[in-house]
Amino acid sequence: MKKVLKGFMVVMMLSLFFGMGSQAAVRRVSVGKVTQLRIKASHKVKRKPCYHIYIGKGCVNRVTLKTTVKTTGRSSKAVTYRSSNRKIATVSSKGRVYFKKAGQVRIYITSKANPKKQTSVRFLVRKITRRVKKITPSVDTLQLQVGESKKVKFTISPRNASMKNMIVKSRNTKVATIKDNTITAVAPGKATIVAKAVDGSGKYTKIVVTVRAASEEPDVDTGKITADTKFPVNATVSVSDKAGFQSVMNGLVGELFTNNYIPTYAQDFTVNGITYKMSKDGLTATDASGKAVDPMNLLNGTFTDVQINNIDSKKTEQVILGLNKATKNLKTTYKFPGATTIKSTDGTTNLVLSEITVSSAGMTFKADGKTASAQITDSGRIKITNCPELVDFLKAASNGIIA
Repeated sequence: MKKVLKGFMVVMMLSLFFGMGSQAAVRRVSVGKVTQLRIKASHKVKRKPCYHIYIGKGCVNRVTLKTTVKTTGRSSKAVTYRSSNRKIATVSSKGRVYFKKAGQVRIYITSKANPKKQTSVRFLVRKITRRVKKITPSVDTLQLQVGESKKVKFTISPRNASMKNMIVKSRNTKVATIKDNTITAVAPGKATIVAKAVDGSGKYTKIVVTVRAASEEPDVDTGKITADTKFPVNATVSVSDKAGFQSVMNGLVGELFTNNYIPTYAQDFTVNGITYKMSKDGLTATDASGKAVDPMNLLNGTFTDVQINNIDSKKTEQVILGLNKATKNLKTTYKFPGATTIKSTDGTTNLVLSEITVSSAGMTFKADGKTASAQITDSGRIKITNCPELVDFLKAASNGIIA
């Protein structure tokens, strides 16, 4: 009997010991930060966050808590969930919280192995009273080159909308991605960035992104050019410093003329009834009556259909190749002052070119703050680097001759 009693006591002590060890092995119960698009903001209550939840028709009125239980040994990591007010929110055994109406509620998470180990999450539940009526992007279209990034902005109307959070994503992540409102170009192609309100209003907006390779070489199809060819430029070109620009232009034209690579027939040309003449002193212009006019009209003004007289496909090809050779033989670097703005009448182009420099290496400039360049290659192609906006403008302005 004594042996049986002694054995029973040993078993009881061992059970008590391991039972206490099991409770002691649950170190901590914690819940991760609640990250859900329909949470607007949070404030602190006793150093812990109180999450603001907005509920209403069309919203996903639930969140799932991510609970972590730190233990040692083989202690159970199971927990129970309890709502302080089931009329405001209920919680499932898996930690999914369902919000029912406005008010304050606290969700308790307790260790099953050791009920003393517990944590909680507070929620302030509010109804959506003012829904989003409009989302306005900072740009409707965007042109980028591979590897380039651009920060964009989405503005919610009205300003006092209850819930201003949005889902912002790219419909073609192989071409362009967006993170923290920064669009990054990945590969050539087109992608649509969509920003959608999450307040149940269904309002959304989009940005169409065109991504091009780092270098574009539009091909000049000289075979399409005849004496009757009209170029539908449909744009306004304005030079901020006309006098300074003309002074530098005269120097450049004078050196190109002196190099003798530009064919003679191209040294005098007529554009929309104005005859322009190249000489060692620069560029001059006269109207049909022979009266001198401002040669800057060639580069400053509003242009619709532009027609260049006395040209054909063969002559154009020779002029392009002649310009290539004449540029390569420049001995002076020409820096144009001010800025040149190109605005198409349909609003697709609004390009500001500054710091324009022409030398034997070609032309460099800044397009809306980005460093870019343009060259005429030995094969007669126009190589434009880091300025897809200029490429698109030239294609549209030439009616497909530049493609």
